[in-house]
Amino acid sequence: MEPVYLTKEDVRNLTAKKIAHGREGNIYRVKRGVLYKIYHAPEGVFKTGMTPIYDSEGVNITDYKQFRHQHIGPKTLRYMDNEGNRIPKEEALFKAIERQKFITMSDLPKNVIYVDNKIKGCVLKEHYPAWQIHVIESLPLPIRIKILKKLLIMVKELLEHNIYPVDLAQIPTVEYPYTNVLFSWPFEPKIIDLDGESTVYTEYFSQKYYDKAVINYNQLCIEILTHIDSEKMLEEIGNCSLSFEDSVKIYLQKIKEESHLDFPAEMLASFLKDTLTLEETENYLTRMLKKRNL
Repeated sequence: MEPVYLTKEDVRNLTAKKIAHGREGNIYRVKRGVLYKIYHAPEGVFKTGMTPIYDSEGVNITDYKQFRHQHIGPKTLRYMDNEGNRIPKEEALFKAIERQKFITMSDLPKNVIYVDNKIKGCVLKEHYPAWQIHVIESLPLPIRIKILKKLLIMVKELLEHNIYPVDLAQIPTVEYPYTNVLFSWPFEPKIIDLDGESTVYTEYFSQKYYDKAVINYNQLCIEILTHIDSEKMLEEIGNCSLSFEDSVKIYLQKIKEESHLDFPAEMLASFLKDTLTLEETENYLTRMLKKRNL
């Protein structure tokens, strides 16, 4: 696929084809199976008088706690780079195109979009029909386990090629009713938004971004398995006068009552401490499938 060259007028003419919007940009369906993601212009997301600050690596390090806007919030600070090996967003698009030949289970950006000869977006594959991943919480447990196991394998493939999806556990809201993991038929998970702030590309292995991606996957996995809001659980345990061990026991009981699942105490404790590995989660899902002869 060749790069796409547009003018600002072309982008304005896409308005009728807009199907979604997010913190980074708007999504347009230009034809069945093909999406254009056009990034918001910086002046569109910062209040008047605020100038974004970039480090030597091209990473946005503006302190968003100083102000609020409907498109940008403090969570963006998660993507600040401290190791100096994160590839800036525009260059990452070209890396995604190069690395697609190594990735068989996910669709990376297909090409870049130029608006008035400046890189302003990317071409994406549309997964249709598809729903946000949390709809599977109503499915039987064996099906959920199968889907989560497939998703874990997809995440591992990306990590093996220094592609780190760091926003898998995104929770849909009224303003942004989308997630970066979709559920497609037949029972297939799909990772989207493999560009921009939701995904980090590096030249070399990064333990920091690897850990962030693993924590995100584990959070999504445990929430779908147990029907427990992990962020609320962490907050309640942090504010509780009970010991950590007793708090874990209370939540294990809640999980059993709400999801009829005997969840391993050591696994929940590791998750709460951010030390749960991808291998431990994979082994647990595999045991669960064998237990049900699946």
